[in-house]
Amino acid sequence: MFTIQGADDGYFKDPDTYTLYITASAMDESIPVFHRTSPAAVLDRFIGDKSRVDAPEWVEWDKAELEFQQPRSCIADVFARLAVSDHNLLEVCISHSTLILYGIALI
Repeated sequence: MFTIQGADDGYFKDPDTYTLYITASAMDESIPVFHRTSPAAVLDRFIGDKSRVDAPEWVEWDKAELEFQQPRSCIADVFARLAVSDHNLLEVCISHSTLILYGIALI
């Protein structure tokens, strides 16, 4: 989980933004090191005060990182579904726009 504190000018405070990410890591040593960890994908995002009644439970987690194991086929399915979620499509568009802004073309 990653938290961005809302701007505070002394009179008004923007809401905090909480983002829940997932990455996958392969433990198989036959896979080259640079292919063992996936890029991060956004599972969920919440904007607001974490004490709100409608805040998701994960914004209260003490640990910023949790670990679990799943078969490769299950994780592949999760990442395929996440790739077309609104949160991740926005991330790709922002990243793509930023790269074009700096003169790097994606093919």
